[in-house]
Amino acid sequence: MKGKGTFLAIEDIFERVRTHLLAQQCRSEDADGEPRYRGLDNRRCGVGILIDDAFYCSAIERLGVSLLRVPSEDPLACALRCSGVNVDDDQVVDLLIDLQDIHDLAAIESWPAALEDIRRRLPDTPLAA
Repeated sequence: MKGKGTFLAIEDIFERVRTHLLAQQCRSEDADGEPRYRGLDNRRCGVGILIDDAFYCSAIERLGVSLLRVPSEDPLACALRCSGVNVDDDQVVDLLIDLQDIHDLAAIESWPAALEDIRRRLPDTPLAA
């Protein structure tokens, strides 16, 4: 799979997911209520929104984000990498896990506060010269 060639900055990943989750205001789930990267009614979870249509495949649906802690070429890692997400960066992987936990486990009404907590923990970025 050929991807974008460049990776999103960690702040851009966070902002894209934050904006998406707060606009969607519901979980991405299958018919059984299980969280999915791509769910019913075209919903997407916090990580699913980062995966371009061209790189999505149903094989990722049973793969947890925490698997990204071990570098591999599994379908989820490949889909994210090709979509411009650097899953070989530990800080990015930690962020994805935190964002997925919010989507899958936190009460929807607590998402704004939980996301703000993550924002405060993002690594500082150098100022442009």
